[in-house]
Amino acid sequence: MATPIDAPEALQIVWDIRLPRTLGAWLAGALLGLAGAVAQGLFRNPLADPYLLGSASGASMGVAIALVLFGASP
Repeated sequence: MATPIDAPEALQIVWDIRLPRTLGAWLAGALLGLAGAVAQGLFRNPLADPYLLGSASGASMGVAIALVLFGASP
C-alpha cells in the first residue's frame, strides 16, 4: 500500500532528509566544476587537472585523516 505524498511522514522525509542531500550534492558538483574552471584559467592550460597542484593528493590525505578520526559514516 503506497503512502500518499501529502502524509506528514512523507513530507518530513522529503524536506528534512532528501532535499538537503540533493541540494548539497548539486552545490558540491557546481563548486568542483568552478574549481576546475579556475585552475584551467589560472594556468591558461585547457588540460589542467587536480594533480597539477597536488590538490588530489591533499584531498586524499584529508579523507584518510577524517576516516581515522571520525570513522566511516553509515
